[in-house]
Amino acid sequence: MGTPEGAVETQTMTVWVADGIIHLRSNGTPSTSDSVIETLGVVRELTGGVARPVLFDARSWPAGDAGSWKTIIEAWESVFTAAAMLVDAEESPSVGKYLETIDRLLAPFEVFTDETAALTFLNNA
Repeated sequence: MGTPEGAVETQTMTVWVADGIIHLRSNGTPSTSDSVIETLGVVRELTGGVARPVLFDARSWPAGDAGSWKTIIEAWESVFTAAAMLVDAEESPSVGKYLETIDRLLAPFEVFTDETAALTFLNNA
């Protein structure tokens, strides 16, 4: 995959906005609180601080530590209006119940193995 025009590279992600959707693509580096803060700063810069739906391509994302999850949850409502996580088919069942909690409490959140389906979800969220 090439880097989309206008994309910004962070410690852990490639970040860009297309058609009103924030795109986060993991570069294969585990997330930490510091890397999430950096990525959220880029997101806010690219969106002008306006919350938008996000497509997180986690197919090469190894994981995030506890601090990364705490940081993302604390910022969630000011950054994202809905979220779709793109995973490989074999990883889909292993994502766990944590994301269901986000879906119930913060914003629509679904896990997909197909990018087109994920984008359709975000456009309708």
